[in-house]
Amino acid sequence: MGSFITHRSATNEKENSAVFYHLFHFFKSDDGAFVTWDHAVQSPVKNNIARINNKLEVLAGNGIFENATGKFINNGTIDFSTLILHADVHGRICGDGIGNGY
Repeated sequence: MGSFITHRSATNEKENSAVFYHLFHFFKSDDGAFVTWDHAVQSPVKNNIARINNKLEVLAGNGIFENATGKFINNGTIDFSTLILHADVHGRICGDGIGNGY
């Protein structure tokens, strides 16, 4: 998995401000890959920990993910001291090689 941020904005530039992101995620397996376009919100919890809420829309894929469609939602926390992300991901992806979806 890889990702990159295309846009970032904050409600204000203070430390306790919500931050909004647009980004892409790339997911790769031995059988194929797919890309998502994401809209995420990061809000501070305490110290270096933030809550993350993210909506991911599947844009394209290859291999078993050819003609991929789908959506995911993830919610979790990130610790910027350790760069560890804990998240629950829910959703579905469909593609030519994966039948009724994952």
